Amino acid sequence: MNQILMFRTDDGSKKQIKKVVRFFSFLILVFGIILIAEGVIGYIKTKNNKSSIDTPKIVIEKAVDKTILNISSNIGISQVKYYWNIMSEGIDGNIVEESLSGNKEGKIEIQNLNGTNALNIEILDNEGNIIKYEPIIIAYNENGSDQDNWEIAIANDKTKPTIKLEAVNGKIRAIVSDNLKMSYVVYKWNDEDESTITGLTDDEKQVIFELDALEGENKLTIKAYDRAGNEASMEKTVQGVKGPVVKVVREDDQIVVNVEDEEKITKIVYDFNGQETTIDNITEKTYEIRLDLVDGVNYIILDAYKDDIKSTYKGKTTKEQ
Repeated sequence: MNQILMFRTDDGSKKQIKKVVRFFSFLILVFGIILIAEGVIGYIKTKNNKSSIDTPKIVIEKAVDKTILNISSNIGISQVKYYWNIMSEGIDGNIVEESLSGNKEGKIEIQNLNGTNALNIEILDNEGNIIKYEPIIIAYNENGSDQDNWEIAIANDKTKPTIKLEAVNGKIRAIVSDNLKMSYVVYKWNDEDESTITGLTDDEKQVIFELDALEGENKLTIKAYDRAGNEASMEKTVQGVKGPVVKVVREDDQIVVNVEDEEKITKIVYDFNGQETTIDNITEKTYEIRLDLVDGVNYIILDAYKDDIKSTYKGKTTKEQ
């Protein structure tokens, strides 16, 4: 550039300077065009990269016993992977992989599981992007009950189960209900270990069970869980009603059964060596039964009642030949 500035201006050198100026103007113009072109190319690449992470659209369709996924994508779908449920220890159920061969639209039919389950979906698009979807909660009843909503928003369920206790025939009946789906119930007496009840009613909205009342004052704790994980609990002090007292002794070749109650005995049912006998309409506070032993082993099972409250005795004794 310094050499250009040192050109002399006489003898037509002005023409040479004009040529040099035109040449460099052309170079600057070309350089500007190149910069503009690179900017356009970069924009196109950025736009293409953006389209490559577009999330495929999934529309769920209900069939009789299937969940149908209608999938569409701007850039094509290579593979669809799905599986039911995720437990704390890992995946519960088989992972199924289906190819859509790079098509922009496809349909996947999935056999439903009975009850309420979480369907997990992953999609691999044509550019290698893996898109994971939030679990879809699907409720399906193979019995086709009208009370079941095919797709229940369990994840949004905040309603706790309800627990109701009743006294029935000397027992405690627990009726545990939920607005959508029950899962299970645990109970315990005092500080004993918990026991689990999983027997659901046909509509899966209730768990109903009965417990033998313990004698004296005892604390009963019940915890109920629905399918959404909502928990309800109840602690209740239960005053058990004492039934008749049964005492059995052996006298020579006889079994002597003595039944006593502070108020009255109303009925006795016993099975002695396979023969059942019922004694009704008893109003006494004490009652005695004598049974002759047979050679060998003798068995007795006896239920003594005070109205609906029952006491049970089971025993055996052997008479030598």
